[in-house]
Amino acid sequence: MLGLPIKEGKYNIKAVSKLLGIQPGTLRAWERRYGVVSPGRSESGHRLYSESQLEILREIMTMIEQGFTVGQAVAQIGQRPTLQSMGKRPFSQLEEFRNALFDGFLEFDEVNAHRTIDACLSQFTFETVLSDIFHPLLTEMEGSFVKGSMNHACFLFGSGLIRSRIENTAFAASGKRFLPRVVLLCAPGEQKDIWLLLLAGLLRLKGFDAIYLGPGIAEGEIDGVIKKVNPRFAFFSCMTESGADIIKGLSYSWKRVFPEIRIGAIGAGLRIASGENTDSPSFPLYLGDTPAEWEQWLNKWMDTI
Repeated sequence: MLGLPIKEGKYNIKAVSKLLGIQPGTLRAWERRYGVVSPGRSESGHRLYSESQLEILREIMTMIEQGFTVGQAVAQIGQRPTLQSMGKRPFSQLEEFRNALFDGFLEFDEVNAHRTIDACLSQFTFETVLSDIFHPLLTEMEGSFVKGSMNHACFLFGSGLIRSRIENTAFAASGKRFLPRVVLLCAPGEQKDIWLLLLAGLLRLKGFDAIYLGPGIAEGEIDGVIKKVNPRFAFFSCMTESGADIIKGLSYSWKRVFPEIRIGAIGAGLRIASGENTDSPSFPLYLGDTPAEWEQWLNKWMDTI
């Protein structure tokens, strides 16, 4: 937030910790995650905080005591032109919303999380919320879970809340579907479907006739489901390499059985299987990691219809 020179530094991190009652580890985490302040360094490399940075931290602490999350406090303080003129790194609105949601999930704060999403929707379309808030937020949550900075309960709470908003908004939308039919399901034996649900929501908002089946379809049932649904595209979630192997096998057989259907997949399992090798049999199936890559894949094959 503030990039002040070393000579203005006055307090080391131990002094700031005692003055404000912030644990040093917490303060360092705030700096990494939110850019709360950018302390200078002593000749030996230790953090040195200026008087003005101390005041910013003190104000954030006061706002936290009043019920704000760290992300909300930083977002509110960051909107002040006085701080921006002093060299604050501006947070985008999207980043502020993601940070506020992340904090709400850590605290199991359902009310404020829904309020934050409502605020997002007052400024952005739901398609933007899906692609630019929910998708990167889920990516960050998964990374934090792997690193241990978000526990499993918080991840389930946050992803469950995101799921409810996708289902209540994207899947409640009525109207004529003017783009081809798409069926979406998890690879057999897999249960993790939040990314597939997000893809389904985006497809429905774009006008695709997206039929979301999710997990639970056995390998022996897939051909029957496809015959019944008769989609133009079939998208799978492959989070494991074993799931990816099943979908690769289907892609071979479907060239004969369902030659008019284009099969694709998302997920770490298929990404690992295809890697960067464009000659890999998995590569044409892989939609990519981001909504922009998904759309690029779709546009490529839509042009062939």
